[in-house]
Amino acid sequence: MNETIIEDIDTQPFEDHELEIDQQQLSAGNEEVMEDSEESITIQAETQEVLAQIAGETSTTPVSAASQKNAAPPSALVIKPDEDERLPNDLLEVTGLIDTCPDDTPLSASGSSEAPVANPSTPEEVLLTRIESAPVFSDAPCGPLDLPIIQVKPGELAKALSAAERVLAEAGDYYTRSDRIVCVLFDHLTNKHHVREMSGQDLMVAFAALSKWSRFDKRKGDWTAIDPCPRVCRLLAESWRFSRLKALNGTVTQPYLRPDASVSSEPGYDPETGILGLFKGGDLDFNLHPNHDDAEHAISILDDLLSECAFAAPEDRSAALSALLTAAVRPSLPLAPMFHVMAHQPGSGKSYLCQLITALATSTPGSPVAFPRSNDACDKLLLSQLMKAPAVIEFDNLTDNLRPFDKLCSALTSESLEGRQLGHSRTLVVPTRTLFLSSGNNVRPIEDMVRRCISIHLDPGMETPAARIYKRPNLLDEVRRNRIKFIGAALTIVRAWVFAGQPSTRCPSLASYSEWSNWCRQPLLWLGQPDPAASVFKGLKEDPSQLLLGRVLVGWYEKHGSAPRMIRDVVKAAVHLDDTDDFRDALAEAAGGNESINARKLGHWLARNEGRIVGPYRLRKAPKTRNVENWQVVESDMSVSSVLPSSKTT
Repeated sequence: MNETIIEDIDTQPFEDHELEIDQQQLSAGNEEVMEDSEESITIQAETQEVLAQIAGETSTTPVSAASQKNAAPPSALVIKPDEDERLPNDLLEVTGLIDTCPDDTPLSASGSSEAPVANPSTPEEVLLTRIESAPVFSDAPCGPLDLPIIQVKPGELAKALSAAERVLAEAGDYYTRSDRIVCVLFDHLTNKHHVREMSGQDLMVAFAALSKWSRFDKRKGDWTAIDPCPRVCRLLAESWRFSRLKALNGTVTQPYLRPDASVSSEPGYDPETGILGLFKGGDLDFNLHPNHDDAEHAISILDDLLSECAFAAPEDRSAALSALLTAAVRPSLPLAPMFHVMAHQPGSGKSYLCQLITALATSTPGSPVAFPRSNDACDKLLLSQLMKAPAVIEFDNLTDNLRPFDKLCSALTSESLEGRQLGHSRTLVVPTRTLFLSSGNNVRPIEDMVRRCISIHLDPGMETPAARIYKRPNLLDEVRRNRIKFIGAALTIVRAWVFAGQPSTRCPSLASYSEWSNWCRQPLLWLGQPDPAASVFKGLKEDPSQLLLGRVLVGWYEKHGSAPRMIRDVVKAAVHLDDTDDFRDALAEAAGGNESINARKLGHWLARNEGRIVGPYRLRKAPKTRNVENWQVVESDMSVSSVLPSSKTT
């Protein structure tokens, strides 16, 4: 290239009226370029000759005249002391042929500092010595040489997908969750493990470290190394049905119980439960066959954690103990209710209690999120959270009642949740084995959330609860440091009840949560604690929708008895009632809240509450009259009050 540049400069015409160039400067520049070009060519020629001599390939035939013509004279290499005063080491450093140790001792090919040639006498010998002593660098990969090879062949896509899945399965760090490939990562910023879905690009990066890929080159007639195939990675991430990867149901950071109440105290993947243990083995130390006395001692340990929580009633304290048990065994339970901590004033200790419960569920502090305000927002939030397999999902500082959003109700009563992933046109199915917590001032679960949520009521009984002074201000840090001790206490309570024969205390059934009731409710009743689920039945009686229905049924029965009535007849009769009559106000509230009663809206409201029982009355649909719906209120023996808790043990 230099020669081409020189030739262009020499042959390009310059006209005085077009360019005013100093001919002397141009000549000097040409000479400088020529010297650099000749010196570069000469160094390359001399280096090749020396390397050929080292390899034993140097011919004894004299150099041809053409070679001598093309090469620069020896003086151009600048190795004669009388022509250049620079030392040979300086020349070699400029040409990149020198590599020395910190003490300037040349390195041998093996990396040692042995001198290759003793007392070099000429600059040529110095050059040869430096070349022989230069370190040898290899282009071979630094990773293992026995990586599996995945061959991409036309028409054999299924084989490539299967081979790629096998590589991931043998790596041991990849799982399936909701028909997607995931891996468990540790975030050093938040100090948390989280499950991440692998995209096609993520898999390309992973395969580059786990395997080698090749395709057949027809021109060369041989296999050629390639980067991981993007098409295979994309299909594997989005469309492949897996047979070798293990299903991941969740992650835990402490020992846990299997469905048969046996203890899983070793870290790693448990094939029986599909749970990945992210903890150190051998930390759990407790009695493998506990008895009633061990359970009494264990519950005193957990109760001590709640010593500074101002509970409004003994049932609230028992509900908090049940929340601690649930946090310790939640990975083993298919379903569990939500726990809601409520108070009258800020600073009553709601968030503090939620943090205590979270400390037994995970080794890292919780990350509360805002409660969604719509069904769509709830769908997106729950799917994005559950894809990470968190131990706890906490809704902090609610400003409105705990509303029964569709996906939230499903997550609390179903082992999996299905929905469309945000930003993608695909459906996900994610497990729901996580502990749900919430807190707020003077807010409570309503409607369908009442039976899915256990409320814990705090009441410090003072004007400014936030000004309280705690005797153990660093209790949270203590629990996080010694959390294995408290988890062992929780497991002891459950296992002691199991070894005692699982004695059952008669109490109202909590629909959908029979397994939770066996492990987190019955052991507390066995130890003499109040029913932790008492708030559920109290909430059912005090639910605003339940109270409104009760007012309508009582007024209806008083005015019309059990005779079938058309809605328009009931509305006409209610219009003429006195303004202070509660039945008229109840019908107006049920029909939309206006002073006037909308018969159409009232009909929809009655249809939504058909068959419900409140107190001694039940709403029923009667046979039609002239193709018009009739409704009636009849007496019923079943009600919420008929299933009050009992303390009898069987």
